[in-house]
Amino acid sequence: SLWLCYTIFQLNFARLVQNKSPNSMWRVWIVLAAEVCLSFQELVLGINLIFALFYAREGSTRPRYSLMGNAAPHIDVFVTCCGEPNGIILDTVAAAIAQDYPTQQFRAFLLDDGHNAELHAAIQLLSKQSSATGGPKVYYLSREVRSGVKSFFKAGNLQFGIEESHRLGRSEFIASLDADMIPEKNWLRRIIPHLILSGDIALACTPQCYYNVLSGDPLGQKAEFDLWFSVYEPLNDRLDAAMCTGSGYIVRRSALEAIGGWPQVEAGEGFMCSSVLSNAGWRVACIREDLQFGLAPDSLRSYIKQRTRWVLSLLPSIFPMVHKQFGFYLPGSKMTSQLTWVQRGVGILQALGEYAPITNVLALILLPLAMFPYGPNEFANITSKGGYKWIWGVFLASFVVRKVNNYMLYTHVGLREVFNFQSLDIW
Repeated sequence: SLWLCYTIFQLNFARLVQNKSPNSMWRVWIVLAAEVCLSFQELVLGINLIFALFYAREGSTRPRYSLMGNAAPHIDVFVTCCGEPNGIILDTVAAAIAQDYPTQQFRAFLLDDGHNAELHAAIQLLSKQSSATGGPKVYYLSREVRSGVKSFFKAGNLQFGIEESHRLGRSEFIASLDADMIPEKNWLRRIIPHLILSGDIALACTPQCYYNVLSGDPLGQKAEFDLWFSVYEPLNDRLDAAMCTGSGYIVRRSALEAIGGWPQVEAGEGFMCSSVLSNAGWRVACIREDLQFGLAPDSLRSYIKQRTRWVLSLLPSIFPMVHKQFGFYLPGSKMTSQLTWVQRGVGILQALGEYAPITNVLALILLPLAMFPYGPNEFANITSKGGYKWIWGVFLASFVVRKVNNYMLYTHVGLREVFNFQSLDIW
């Protein structure tokens, strides 16, 4: 509200400039445009907060559960990989089969898109060792992708695993881990009760945590994921608009079958699957328990490579493409015909948020133009009458309230870490 007041006062100030110092008008409009651009990302989050405050479902705080005893549904655990180091992959598979879960009620599948013969042999050995000690079976699966046919990368690998595991005996649920995400021993027992107790929940997912982030988080890696999984995603969960985070989730096989299998996209497969499930009347749950831990880029070089890959391979083609497939969540699209208006609103905000980097860069281009050298008396006619002194008060109030709001939202993450992340986000 204060931001809107400040913007209105700025518009009034532009009127004063037009009347008193018309030659300075261009500066005022450039500053106003830059401030609006720089506030765009925060404004989107603010609207999301308002949605969560006033339109959240009853009993929005999810309880914590643990499945007791040996009466448990059957789960197939997938580990997807494509060229990661063998040691990292085998650590994840070993953790997957070491679950505190009835051994006859789950199997592990390594879905290898890297066609690694050495890894295949290692998995066969691991499977023999597991079977000899009464552990679960471990399967190695690697699909053949024909030349000229789209592989759909991870989405295609998951669908291959869904079909092949069904051929080997249908399970009621499917769990999945990225190649470097090691689950806690009670991962399955902690997540599966949410799907057992709520038949309309199709997918339940947990935050992604990292165990190798440098002290102080200088690159904002931990802060970014902490913000998403402890602020933004719980907000969306309160509105029945949570999304699949890509690893550490359990999904109901019948729900996937109801939507025709895992949606085939080249990336953003978790987001796409969540949206299709929601439109089909299913719910996606965000479980706020740290149950999986993986590797973040451990050098500036690898960090930049990761971000470059995300930007070049994801942002221009995936999220806008996915949002476009859903008609940007506006009425009239078959892909969103069954979404509630709140889910539709969250989808629109997410689509807008993907374009925030453009507005940030635009603001950083506009501000130096507005600071172009000007004469000492250019604003004399206005400042002498206190023309914009009253704007200072509104700006100060808005600034203080924003700082208090940030403290309330982000203090559990660490204000220094959040500051690092936000600074890096701009740079």
